[in-house]
Amino acid sequence: MFPISQRQPGMVNDRSNFALIDYPLEQISATTLVIHAKDDTLVSPSYCLYAVQKIPNAKHIEFDTGGHLLMGHHQEIKSEIGKFIAEHHAMALTCYISMMMITKSHV
Repeated sequence: MFPISQRQPGMVNDRSNFALIDYPLEQISATTLVIHAKDDTLVSPSYCLYAVQKIPNAKHIEFDTGGHLLMGHHQEIKSEIGKFIAEHHAMALTCYISMMMITKSHV
């Protein structure tokens, strides 16, 4: 990440071209967690909000402070990621078991 001076041209390129990118985010079917801080000066929070609006059922966690590295929130983020994975792993497992039961009952 450092020195930042070597990354500056790439960062300017990213900022100027983001508006031109048209990824089909609405086609993402994977469970998605988007985390950001409002005071991130490297990646505009508007990019995260855009992704959350486009990705179906995306979960959004936003902090007022923390910057690009989300400083001061690591424990909370770790906890949220753990809950997110556990919740969606359990749902995926339940769907899989239901699918297997349906498949076996039709054989």
